Amino acid sequence: MLRQVIFGGLLGALITTPARADCSYNGLDEPVDQPFRSKLFPEDDLFRPLLADNTEHRFTAGYRRMDFDGPPLATERVEPDAIDATAISAGGSFGLWSWRRRGGCDGLQVNVAGGVFSYLNHAIRATTVMNSDYFIDVPIMWRSGNLSARLSLLHMSSHLGDEFLYQIPDFTPVNLGYEMIDLLGSYDGGWWRLYGGGAFLVHSRPWLDRFAFQWGLELRGPTELGLVLPDVEHVPVLGVDMTSFEARDWGVTTSIKGGMEVAVTDARHRFRLLGVYLTGYTPFGQFFVLERVRTFGVESHLEF
Repeated sequence: MLRQVIFGGLLGALITTPARADCSYNGLDEPVDQPFRSKLFPEDDLFRPLLADNTEHRFTAGYRRMDFDGPPLATERVEPDAIDATAISAGGSFGLWSWRRRGGCDGLQVNVAGGVFSYLNHAIRATTVMNSDYFIDVPIMWRSGNLSARLSLLHMSSHLGDEFLYQIPDFTPVNLGYEMIDLLGSYDGGWWRLYGGGAFLVHSRPWLDRFAFQWGLELRGPTELGLVLPDVEHVPVLGVDMTSFEARDWGVTTSIKGGMEVAVTDARHRFRLLGVYLTGYTPFGQFFVLERVRTFGVESHLEF
């Protein structure tokens, strides 16, 4: 009898525990007059990841058709004007500590994050990893209602694939790497969001001019519940992200991603299927200042 009471109580507690919303997506309705508290390992974030930024730390996979404005990416062995590529990334962000209002989203948070972003070239004789960029990041996030900000202290290093160098031995690698301080501010209007900020390259190899700017717009359509699975939400999304680096003579790179987001109500895991378009400089770190490109394709996101 006692075991049945204990088991029933635990089961009831599990069933009646309310769902916890993700503050990076649902941080506008803030409880008032709540005290702040310190917490280790918070489970959600205060700053929403940028939808159209190609260096956000998440799991992605997609196809790209890349048309180059300048000389070919490698040599005569590569199609001179365009390549087919697969873009994949694996990364995430882990909350270390937060100082937030109890039961709310206002406050401060420190994370550690990282990711690897790779491109597979299908234009050479055999599909091969062309370039991989590695990021290590310490994001410091802040939120107050519909205002949020993220200060990132990050390191990036870029490496050509071994098979790429083997098949194209006359290509000279750049071995790009840098340490950067990046600050972004965001205003969330519910179905729309504006963000912007700047970055300063503390150190780079080879030497690059120091400054960069980033700004963008995101739109989220009305949430529709699924007919077969009523707890599954479908949200149309669109993001436009623009970056401008002094090292690229302030040329603007524009990334546009739009499609459908799928999530379970009040859950943090999200899946997206997006169409993508980019015009400006290539996303490959090894070709940071060398190639201008127009890209279109499809991409899937897994966000935790």
